Amino acid sequence: MHGDPSTNSASASPHLRIEVVTDLTPDEDAPALRRIRKALLAGLLENPAIEFARLEVTVHRLDADNGFARAALSVEGRVNMTTVHRRFSHRRQIHGVPGGNALVSAAALFLEPAALALARRAGEKTNLSPAQTMLKESLDECLADILLLVDTASGRPQSRSATWWRIIQVAKWASLLAVSTTWLLFWMVTRNRVLPPAGILFLGTLQTLAVFGGLHLFGLASMPTGFFRDDPLGKKTLARTGVRNIAVLRVVVISAGVVALFIILCAGIPLLRFFD
Repeated sequence: MHGDPSTNSASASPHLRIEVVTDLTPDEDAPALRRIRKALLAGLLENPAIEFARLEVTVHRLDADNGFARAALSVEGRVNMTTVHRRFSHRRQIHGVPGGNALVSAAALFLEPAALALARRAGEKTNLSPAQTMLKESLDECLADILLLVDTASGRPQSRSATWWRIIQVAKWASLLAVSTTWLLFWMVTRNRVLPPAGILFLGTLQTLAVFGGLHLFGLASMPTGFFRDDPLGKKTLARTGVRNIAVLRVVVISAGVVALFIILCAGIPLLRFFD
C-alpha cells in the first residue's frame, strides 16, 4: 500500500453517513472507492431498520499478485445504538477454479460458453481480465459481510428467503450425517456380502457428497431473484458462487443439479437392491 491517504464520503440524509478511507494510490483505486461507497450507501438505504448510521470504512488491501486477488476492508462506527468494529478479508485464486464455491464454479467452467452468452444478453460486462474478475468477487464478498454486520446491528428482521436459506444450510449438513450413517449401517449389516469395503467407501462417499451438493444447489435454484439482488445474505451467497449474473447462476445450478441427481441414483443402486 502506498500513496497519500484518500477520503471519500457519501450521505443520503443527516442521519446516514459513510466515509471511505484508504492509503492506496487514489488515482489507481478511485473507481473501486466510488463503487464501495455506492454499494454500501445503497445497502443502508434498503434497510428500513436503520434510524442512524455513522460508518467509516477503511480499505486496507485491494490488489492482485502472486496468483491471488485480495480485498481487505474494515468498518467502525455506530448503527442506531450499536457500535460496530470488524475487519473482513477475502481472496480468490486467479488461475484455476474461480469463486469460493467449488461445486458451482466447476459447473460454470463446463458451461462457460452458455454462461457468457446469457451474460451478454443480460447486459453484463464480460471483458474483465481474470485478475479483475477475481478482485471484484473478493471485494463483493467483503461488502456483503459489512452489510450483514450492519443488518445485525440495526436489528433488522431476517427475511423469509434468508430464513429458508439458513434452513437449507442446516439440512445439507444433516444430510451429510444421515447418508454417511446409512452407508455405515449397510456395511455393518451386509458384512461385505454385497460390496467389498472399497466399493462401499467409494459409493458411500460419492453419494454423500452428491446429496450434500444437491441440497445446496436446490437452495440456490429455489431462491427468488430478490434474495440475491437485495438481501445482504443473498449478495454474499452470490459473490461466493463466482457467478455474477443471476440468470447464469440458475442455468449453472440446474445443470449441476441434474448431474448430482444422476450420481445419487447411480450410487444408490446397491442400497435399493438390498432393501428390495
